[in-house]
Amino acid sequence: MSILPGRPGELKCKTVEDRLGPTEGLHLLVQDCAGLASETLAEYVRSFGVAEVALRHYFDGMRVERLELILLSPGVQHLGISKGVGKRNALRLSMSFRAIDGDVNLVRDAIRSFAHEVAHLGFKSAGDRGLGDDEEYAAGVAESCVEYDTFGDTRGYVFPEDIAEPHTSSFDSRQRNSLLSSRRAYVDVAGFFDTGRALVLEDRSGNFRRFCAAQLIGKR
Repeated sequence: MSILPGRPGELKCKTVEDRLGPTEGLHLLVQDCAGLASETLAEYVRSFGVAEVALRHYFDGMRVERLELILLSPGVQHLGISKGVGKRNALRLSMSFRAIDGDVNLVRDAIRSFAHEVAHLGFKSAGDRGLGDDEEYAAGVAESCVEYDTFGDTRGYVFPEDIAEPHTSSFDSRQRNSLLSSRRAYVDVAGFFDTGRALVLEDRSGNFRRFCAAQLIGKR
């Protein structure tokens, strides 16, 4: 299920299709419901194509065969229900995201959300029931690893509220543990920054890539 809160209304969307990769490529179906410029649509297409290849590296044998992206303006409601995701080597997904021309942070946020959800599928389709709380931590790590692979850098988060101290008093224990595990992933990624100088992580030493491999490949 893909949910974006907001005002209900009739969506007017334009369909953009692309097939990425020379062989086992991703069939990307973009529903532009925000009237985006061609340059913005091209950036979403490029970014998701690169991100899907990165996820295949971390989750051997897993491939997103078809991805429907529904791009909406801020404040517009969308409730999407997917009946299934297919087999591990041929996932078929539908996801909705906010999009504004010129806002690269929204592209990054979409990539991080995509990585997080596909990581969960990767762990759960590997023949077991997942990793429990460690799975939420690993999915949080996957956000930054795939963002790095897609854009060449990461801050470990996109928006300040992503790493704000969580208010969990109204959550049950499962929700609280999930949120705290995700936040722990952001804190651990921040540990790779050159404190006081770097605003983004550029992994010249390769240590961050090794950390990604240990947390994602090494956990299966």
